[in-house]
Amino acid sequence: MTGATLDSASDAVVTFGRTADGLVAARVANDAFVMVPGRIGGFYLATGWRLSGVIETWTRSDVYGHGGDLADEADFRLHLDRHLDDRRERLALARRDVRTPDGPSGFVGWQGRRAR
Repeated sequence: MTGATLDSASDAVVTFGRTADGLVAARVANDAFVMVPGRIGGFYLATGWRLSGVIETWTRSDVYGHGGDLADEADFRLHLDRHLDDRRERLALARRDVRTPDGPSGFVGWQGRRAR
């Protein structure tokens, strides 16, 4: 496993590894990413959320979704780099999720105003 801290926020760290079934995978905070072989060649990005345990215990059945086609492991890592750039930009906005008894109400910006 390799961890790379991108800034001071603890959820802007990427950890790479291989799943129990040998697939290339990564975790960023609660987000899980796995490079899954396609049915007719190539690969695609499968995603998951809030997976427990270390990457080495994950299996293909733990992830879902189709985040697009991938050519190879380099393409997978490029996708993660872009995801982290986007995450860094969102963290810089200093928004926070506001929860009410009725569920999430959206984001509140740095001045306490609800983002639209």
